[in-house]
Amino acid sequence: MRQCLIAFAIIGLFAAGCVSSGNKMDRQKIESQIQKGVTTRAEVEKNLGTPDYVSMLPDGRRTLIYRYFESQAKGQSFIPYAGMFVGGSNNKQQTLQIMISKNNLVEDYEFSEKATETSSNPFGAHTTEATPASAGN
Repeated sequence: MRQCLIAFAIIGLFAAGCVSSGNKMDRQKIESQIQKGVTTRAEVEKNLGTPDYVSMLPDGRRTLIYRYFESQAKGQSFIPYAGMFVGGSNNKQQTLQIMISKNNLVEDYEFSEKATETSSNPFGAHTTEATPASAGN
């Protein structure tokens, strides 16, 4: 019984180390599914789901925004050092913005990804960033 409790506690610690929000997107899939002037808003929503945000422009066009965020704690984050936890996390953010014309066709889109790494220690935190190129336009 005691071994089961320890195993569940360890699994819980590792599960708590990863958080995500939204649906992860694949750049190649997006590029193959979205064609400017051809793909409809209905097809976009069928393939990608309901957008996280929709905004309307004064001229009647719409902007659909899809977002994904993931944060994975580094293993060191669970190891105490001098009474403090050190480590950090690896983060990934994806954003897809799609401009829909008044005729409900894709007018333009932009996909971007950003990866960051956060390191922490007893003296503070530091974030480094690596950003892959955008697609679309």
